Amino acid sequence: ELSLVERTLENLLERLDGNIHPDAILHSDQGMHYTHPKFRLLVRKAGFKQSMSRKGNCWDNASMESFFGHMKDDLDYKECQTIQ
Repeated sequence: ELSLVERTLENLLERLDGNIHPDAILHSDQGMHYTHPKFRLLVRKAGFKQSMSRKGNCWDNASMESFFGHMKDDLDYKECQTIQ
């Protein structure tokens, strides 16, 4: 659902309170949510450069995949019932 990534971007912008570095990059995969013209426009208007992993190239996003892999080791996320 496109609204999920839109809300996520809105929450990020609210939390940053206008403090976006001019070279800030928003990195994602090539899912339909992130390639949708509406989302790409919102990212551009927010002042981010958009970056996406190339198809079939896990090395593009290796540092983030490593981070989330280690984060899952440390969090008890399987018992979560809500985002909060």
